Amino acid sequence: MACLLKLLREQLRKRRSVLGIDEEEADKVADTVLEGFVAEVVYKKAIEAIPDNVDFVLSFLPICQLFDFTTKLQEDIFSSLRREYSDKPQTWDAIAKQCLYTTPYTDENEAKFHEVYEEALKEKVIPKGRRHFHNGID
Repeated sequence: MACLLKLLREQLRKRRSVLGIDEEEADKVADTVLEGFVAEVVYKKAIEAIPDNVDFVLSFLPICQLFDFTTKLQEDIFSSLRREYSDKPQTWDAIAKQCLYTTPYTDENEAKFHEVYEEALKEKVIPKGRRHFHNGID
């Protein structure tokens, strides 16, 4: 593992040298990536390019969940879903699943999961025959 890290560090040093980036600038770039700014820009530009597509918006969530520095972006995506796509069943499904999968599992989170589906039924967004129940398998 240490050998691999040394190799990676050497490759990064060479790239910085070729690109003319000093150590301080490289740290700023790394901070920008690790703070999720790049991910936010990519998401916003993609949504501008392909507007009004709830499935496209939702496709960013599994990608974001792979990286711990995208928590704010995930919150922004859920806010956008609630604001712009509250009439879509996919939105309610994603919000309900968020209760189960983005926090440690508890009975309270499962109750919230069911409450979200109940709200969607009241709003007539999800037809009664299409209600999903969590069975521990996704």
